[in-house]
Amino acid sequence: MSVTKQAYEDKKLNVYIPQLERLDDRLDMFMEEDQRQFFIVRAHRYGVPIYEYCNGLSTNDYGIKQDSISCVFSITKPVAAVLIMKLQEDGLLDISDPMGRYFECFQGEGKSEMCVWHFMTHTSGIVEEKFEKFKNDYVQKEYGLSRGENISNEEYEEFEKKLNEKMGLNENANYDERNLIFLKKFKPEKGPGQVMSYCNLGYRFLGKLVQKISGMSIEEYGRKVLFDPLGMVDSHFILPHEKWHRVAGRNEKCVDYQYVNSENCFTNDRASGGLKSTVIDMCRFGDMLLGEGTLDGVRILSPASVREMSKNHNYMLSENDPWSSWGLGFNLRSTKKDDAGVLRSACSLEHGGACGHKFLADPEYGVSISIFTGEYDSPVFTADHVEVKNIYYAINNMIIAAMN
Repeated sequence: MSVTKQAYEDKKLNVYIPQLERLDDRLDMFMEEDQRQFFIVRAHRYGVPIYEYCNGLSTNDYGIKQDSISCVFSITKPVAAVLIMKLQEDGLLDISDPMGRYFECFQGEGKSEMCVWHFMTHTSGIVEEKFEKFKNDYVQKEYGLSRGENISNEEYEEFEKKLNEKMGLNENANYDERNLIFLKKFKPEKGPGQVMSYCNLGYRFLGKLVQKISGMSIEEYGRKVLFDPLGMVDSHFILPHEKWHRVAGRNEKCVDYQYVNSENCFTNDRASGGLKSTVIDMCRFGDMLLGEGTLDGVRILSPASVREMSKNHNYMLSENDPWSSWGLGFNLRSTKKDDAGVLRSACSLEHGGACGHKFLADPEYGVSISIFTGEYDSPVFTADHVEVKNIYYAINNMIIAAMN
């Protein structure tokens, strides 16, 4: 039985157990239909575990368990946002600071008014696709180089070395080092606050900001102010080697399976998508937010900071486009009809992550939900011709529906 014993015994939780038992059946059906390689699902209410589910296979012998580890990709972003807010509470920065104060590439060319909070809400004005096009056009025009499509890793490495040489950089200079130069030359078409455009690049710089201000790596700072105090014992930007065997390994049917199973993934510390964690730790993270910054007597953030993170900072944009509703690091429900479930409350905090991950913290229902799956690369069909489908809305809706 996946409904936790504690949920049965603690009547204060006010959970309708038969509904969660039906979720067991639904997830079993998804597995029978081969909807995903595996499912790891966990839910807490008021900090108490109420639901656990594990099923499926891993390419690692450790198997699929509640403490199996996975890179959560973009769910890293709200975690990075908490680290920024912690720096603000300590008086080391303010989210209204211009980013140009910390990075020269955000000075001039229509970028001087970009503030830290614009990057947290994806409203800096930088549209990632247009920036990438600018870079490709610039490299071809100024350096006579073209990366081409569908090139091998070896060909891409050779392209990078040639580009670094042309740009006067060390031959091993990375993507971020080159972007520092390209951003100085790039002028966005829109000013900050004028458009909401989801931007991984912005969070990469927010991670660099954490390191610049704290004087620590993001792994060290995250460990000091969040992971260790909160008991997120298996959350890492750089996964220790002794935990690699616990990664929920993907097979060749899964999205980006080679990268997800690689050392490069385990050691990627980007704030845009490098966090490795478990459903247990992510539910504790959600419980802390629902506790207005405190869990089990340990205070991570002030209530004021959590309330600020939970506000719709894009309200001017979302009046015409509800999809622009965004807090500091979080996707806000507002009136959206999306893959996170329509039964969640309007004030719920949500974020998805590539390759099969979803996180939800709902203050109205006191519920934290974390979902890890082995998501397949493209729609496939079983012998019964069942197409692989989006499943997050079903899981979240069924859990929320169990709350009395």
